[in-house]
Amino acid sequence: AMVAGCPEEFQHRFLGTHFFNPPRHMRPVEIVPAARTDPAVLEGFARFADRVLGKRVIRARCTPGFISTRLGMYALLRTVQIACERGLSVEEADYLTGPLIGRPRSGTFRLADVVGLDVAVRIADHLRQALPHDAAYQALRIPEIVRRLVAEGRIGAKSGAGFYRREPSGEILSLDLATGEYRPRREPPRHPADDPGLPVAARLRAAWEQSPHHDGGFLRQVLGDSLGSMAAATPEVADRIVEVDDAIAGGFGWELGPFHALDALGPARHDIVPPDSPLAAAECYYKHAQGVHFYFDFRTGRMEELKRPPEVIVLKDLRRAGRTIEEHAGAALVDLGDGVACLEWGGRMGLLSPDVISFMDRCRDRAEREFQALVLAGGTPSFSAGFDLKLFAGAIRAQDWQAIDGWLVGFQQALLALQRARVPVVGAPAGYALGGGCETLLHCAAVQAAFECQMGLPEANAGLIPAGGGTKEMLARALAGLPPGAPQKRPDPYPLVRPVWEALRLARFSSSADEARETGFLSQRDGISVNPDRLLHDARERAVALADSHRPAEPQQILCLGENGYARFRWETHLLERSGQIGAHDARIALRIAYVLCGGALIHPAALPEQRLMDLEREAFLSLAGCPETLARIDRVLKAASR
Repeated sequence: AMVAGCPEEFQHRFLGTHFFNPPRHMRPVEIVPAARTDPAVLEGFARFADRVLGKRVIRARCTPGFISTRLGMYALLRTVQIACERGLSVEEADYLTGPLIGRPRSGTFRLADVVGLDVAVRIADHLRQALPHDAAYQALRIPEIVRRLVAEGRIGAKSGAGFYRREPSGEILSLDLATGEYRPRREPPRHPADDPGLPVAARLRAAWEQSPHHDGGFLRQVLGDSLGSMAAATPEVADRIVEVDDAIAGGFGWELGPFHALDALGPARHDIVPPDSPLAAAECYYKHAQGVHFYFDFRTGRMEELKRPPEVIVLKDLRRAGRTIEEHAGAALVDLGDGVACLEWGGRMGLLSPDVISFMDRCRDRAEREFQALVLAGGTPSFSAGFDLKLFAGAIRAQDWQAIDGWLVGFQQALLALQRARVPVVGAPAGYALGGGCETLLHCAAVQAAFECQMGLPEANAGLIPAGGGTKEMLARALAGLPPGAPQKRPDPYPLVRPVWEALRLARFSSSADEARETGFLSQRDGISVNPDRLLHDARERAVALADSHRPAEPQQILCLGENGYARFRWETHLLERSGQIGAHDARIALRIAYVLCGGALIHPAALPEQRLMDLEREAFLSLAGCPETLARIDRVLKAASR
C-alpha cells in the first residue's frame, strides 16, 4: 500500500526496515521486501547492513508489526494482563519473568516502563485493528490500571513514573496494581529453580514444572499463551523459525528464542503449540550433529541444515564437532583451524580466577608447541570483567596477604609469558574487557575487538589499582612516541604520563573500540570488527597473517619520572582533595598510582625493568587492600553486580 501508484522502478527499489531501538546498541534489523522489491536490491541492503552496519539481518514477511513488534509486544502485554488478573505484584511478575527463565532483569513491568506505556497501548490497539484474524490479539485486553496510568501521564521511564517511580533520594518505589499508589519495593520469594549454576534451559523447564506449586500456575499461563501465540503466528510473519528466534532473542534480550524455549520445555510443548499449526508436527525445533545445526522447516515438514556464512565461527559448534583440545575449570582450548588455537573461558562476565589464569598459561605453552598462533576469545557475551573480586574480598577479610600476592604474581607472570610467546597471541574481545580482562589484552601481540567492546581499567572503583601489568603497560604505551636519548635530554614526559594517571584514578573506560584507540587501551594497529558474528573469523585471519613474521617481545625498559614527577602528582592530588573534588581514599589511590608511574622511590628520571614496575604494582595493590575503605568499595561493586 505504501508504494501504490509509485513508478515501477521505484517499487523495485523499495523495501522496509525496522531498526531496533537504540539502533547503535541493538544488533537486529528486520528487512521486509514489498511485493515488487528487486531481489538484488534486497540482497544488497542485507550485505550493507551486515558488513557495514554490523547488524544481524532478520528477513520478515510484510505483515503488520513485522516479527518482533507483533510477537514481542503481545507477550509483554499478555503477561501484564495475566499478572493483574492473578493479583501478582510488579516485583513478583518481574522476578518470575526475568533471569530465572532467561530473560533480562527488567522482567515485564520494568520493560514496559522502558518501552513507554503509551507506546505499548498504542501498538496493541493498532495491531488488534490490523489483525482481525489473530485470535490472540483479539482476546488481549489492556488492564484498566494501564489505561489509567497513560491517562494520568504516568507512562514510564520517560515521564519519571509508570509501574516504578524513582524518588529524588534514588529510592525506587513500586506501583500497587490494586490501588494505583506507590509503595516501597518488596523482595519477592526466591524460586526453587533460581540457580545461576543451572543452564537456562534447565531453569526454564524447572520453573515450568514447579509453577503450579510456587506461583499458582502464573508462569505456565504466561509461557503457554506467549509461546503458543508466537507459534501460531510464525508461518504468517516469517519463512523460517530461525528469524522468529533471532528477532525475539535479539530484540527483547531473551536467552532462548521461542522455539529454543519450546525445545527446552520438552513434551510440554505439545500442549502449547496449536494442533492445527504446521509447527505442531515437529518432534523438536532444533538439533545438532557433529557441529552441524538443523532446524524444523514448517514449509517442508523436515529438519533442514542451518547453514552459517563461512566468516561466522561459533565455538560451540566446533566443540560439538569434536574440536576441543583441552578443558579445565569451565575453560576450553579449541582448534579454530588454519593452525590457530582458541582459548575461551566460562561465565557471562568472563571472570578470571587463579585456575583460569593457570589454564591460560598452559594453553599458551601448548600453542607454542603445537600451533602457529593463539586467539583469546574469553567469556560470552563479555570477554572478561576482570579478576573475581569475591576472591579478593574473602582474602582481605581473612587478612591472607600472602594469597593475594601469590595470585597477582601468577597473573603477572602469565601475562608476561603471553607477551613474550613464540607464537602471536591475538585477543578477540566483545562486551566488557575490564580490569584483568583489559590487562590481558594489553599483553597480546594484537587485538581484534568488536566495535561495541568496552575496555578499561576501573580498579579504582574497587579501591585498588591495576596490578596485572596494566599500569606499566599503559605507561609504556604513553611513552612509546618519546624520542630516544638520555632522560635528561628528552622532552618533558609528564604531559604524556598524566593522562594515564587521570584514566586510572578516575576508573575511565571506553564505550567502544574506536574510543579505546583514543584512550590507549587499543593501539592504532589493532583491528575492529563491526559485526561481532565475524569477530572470531577476523581474529583468526589476523593471527594467521602475523604467524610468519612474529618475533617474541623482548623485556622492556620503561622510563619513569622519578621524584620530580611524583612531586607534581602529589601537588595535583593535594589541590583536588583540598577543593573537595576527591575524598581521602581517592587521594590515597591517586598517589599509589603516581608512585608506580614514577618508579617508586626513584630520585632521577630513569628507565626501569618492567618487572620492577610490576613489583611496585603489587606493593601498591596490597597497601590499598589493607584499607577498610577498599573492602567497603569492593562490597559495593559486588552488590551492584548482583542486582
